[in-house]
Amino acid sequence: MTKNRSHGEGSLHQLPSGKWRGRLTLGGRRLSYTSKSINEVKAWIRKTAEQIDQGLTYRAAKMTVGEYLTSWLASSKNSTRVTTAYHYKSLCNKYLIHDLGKIIIKDLTTAQIQYVYDHWAQEGIPAHTIIKAHTVLHNALARAEETGLIIRNVSSLAKPPKAPHKEMQIWSDEEVNRFLVTAKDDHFYALYYLALAYGMRQMELLGLKWQDLDQARGILHVSRQLSRSGGRMLDQKTKAAKRAIQVGAGTLKVLNDHHQRQSEEQYNAGAHWKEIGLIFTSSIGTPVNYKNMMDRSFKPLIQAAGVPVIRFHDLRHTAASLMLNQGVPIFKVSKILGHARPSITSDIYGHVVPNSMDGIGDMMDELITPIESNIILKKAE
Repeated sequence: MTKNRSHGEGSLHQLPSGKWRGRLTLGGRRLSYTSKSINEVKAWIRKTAEQIDQGLTYRAAKMTVGEYLTSWLASSKNSTRVTTAYHYKSLCNKYLIHDLGKIIIKDLTTAQIQYVYDHWAQEGIPAHTIIKAHTVLHNALARAEETGLIIRNVSSLAKPPKAPHKEMQIWSDEEVNRFLVTAKDDHFYALYYLALAYGMRQMELLGLKWQDLDQARGILHVSRQLSRSGGRMLDQKTKAAKRAIQVGAGTLKVLNDHHQRQSEEQYNAGAHWKEIGLIFTSSIGTPVNYKNMMDRSFKPLIQAAGVPVIRFHDLRHTAASLMLNQGVPIFKVSKILGHARPSITSDIYGHVVPNSMDGIGDMMDELITPIESNIILKKAE
């Protein structure tokens, strides 16, 4: 066995197998690293020695990325929304822990993270998913840096793929009419009507309760949304999203007709009905499974109506487009949609707003063109 000790850099020796092993002492306990490459082991010794000088602990020196992410998920669970915690856990278990979990967290490098991102992209994992996984990893390592577990957040320089731009798909007023005529007898007709009239989000619609409807004043309060996981009810994420929408007489009739139909369903279901006050329910009163609604109602209706295939979220875009094209002021559209600021609405839908410059030139000409007058002004005496 050949020994080689570099002054101030720990010990380095060769094993009978031909591999090289580096050793350092931290808090009276030994750290070691083994590799076929002597240069790789030397680099590990230098890097670890620097980390020790900067406050590396033995716990951090032995903890894997997988172990840390598991503990981070547990500690952050109480400070994040239920749906956020669910998505974080899913991304960690399915992607991050699977491909990075065995690496010692202090040895994690930007190059390793970048390799994994590139590999995922080559395997066909959607860019949006990789971006979300990157966000989770970055947030987790940022917390590790804040608590002194690691020296720096190596994910900061890793570059996930750019998300492809999704073109907004919008139905014309004629296509909206065809869809609603086709959906007239559908279980979710009233839901589609609200989506196309007021641009409400899918999970906002599924979270509506009858108590949210003020019949006398014609106001619908949007104060919660249904979680995509587990059917839980969640408060709106922002103050602007929690809003009151003034609805028309036609909307009230649609909702009243829907309530009558729901009452008949409740009677037919008998003891199987579970009353929790939702406006839109399954056939037994429970929260709607949004995937079932898409597969069994929305997509078949699109095909039957012969209108362009769009996402459910595009109903929101369609509603915004129709309102703006009918001259509804953008600040009012912003409030109806639940945007925090009109500038957000303008950024998203500015291209569908009718050309507001039309006629301005003629109007200004008329206002300021000088007109000769026969009035003689008296000179001050």
